Amino acid sequence: MRKAFTILELLVVIFVISILSFMVAQRLPDDHLRSAADQIISHIRYTQHLAMVDNRYDPTDQYWYYERWRIDFRDCAGASTNKYYVVFHDTNHGGASAAPGRLESAINPKDRKYLYNDGSCEKNDMDSSEVLIGSKYGIIDFQHTGGCQNNYIAFDQLGRPYSSTYGATPADGLFQSDCNLTFSTANGSFTITIEQETGYVWLSAMNH
Repeated sequence: MRKAFTILELLVVIFVISILSFMVAQRLPDDHLRSAADQIISHIRYTQHLAMVDNRYDPTDQYWYYERWRIDFRDCAGASTNKYYVVFHDTNHGGASAAPGRLESAINPKDRKYLYNDGSCEKNDMDSSEVLIGSKYGIIDFQHTGGCQNNYIAFDQLGRPYSSTYGATPADGLFQSDCNLTFSTANGSFTITIEQETGYVWLSAMNH
């Protein structure tokens, strides 16, 4: 009785397995969108964490709350379809439209670089390339609906989310409803929801 395969039989088996592997791979969903969503969610949660451990309250500064930690989604210079973000606190009270500075920005725990870019969206040795979600993940559009009114989300020392942090009083800008952030690529989109009051962040939709 024959107990071994011939070389030809082994080659046929390998060929069949290769074809099946290719067909399965073609049917698997692209996880590029999920990777982008996971990273952004992680950095939103990190922003909230910074706000809770780094209370910016200063009784000598009437507008201390301008300095709350926030994550700000922006267009790369000269390209409205190329996106990046910055995690920072406005220590010089530059205002919502002012460009943040590198030294106002957070350090990425993953690579020990600043979660910052100057808007050129060029990579450099000081700033984390993870913020360049346009070049890294192909993010071409960003929309906010619900409780968020600006392209940035701020948090207070209790972890509560704000759509603005430049009101007349510290309480101005608190979410009045859940916020939905939708990020789009050429191949699909995903939506991240930030819940009113608690600031809980989760992936609420994925569209391939």
